[in-house]
Amino acid sequence: MATTTYGPSGPGRYGLAQGGPLTNAPSELHAVPTPSEGAAAVGNLWHPDNPLFWVAVIGAVTFGLMAFSTTVRVGKGTASLSLGK
Repeated sequence: MATTTYGPSGPGRYGLAQGGPLTNAPSELHAVPTPSEGAAAVGNLWHPDNPLFWVAVIGAVTFGLMAFSTTVRVGKGTASLSLGK
C-alpha cells in the first residue's frame, strides 16, 4: 500500500514563518502622512474651497430656474404637470 506525504499546513505551506516576525525593529508604516485639518476640510464637498461645491451651486441654480412640464394622455383622460414659469 502506498503512503501519501502531505506538506506543511498554515503559513508554512507558502514558505512563511509560523512564529511571526523575526525582528522587533520599528517600521515606518505607522508614519503615513495624513492631510492637515484645513486640507481635510477642503476635501469636504460642502466646503466653499472645493471646486465641486461650485459645480453643484451652478447646477442647482441652472436646473432650479428651468421650467419643466409634461402631459400624459390615457384614452379620453389627460393629466399634466407643470413646474416653473
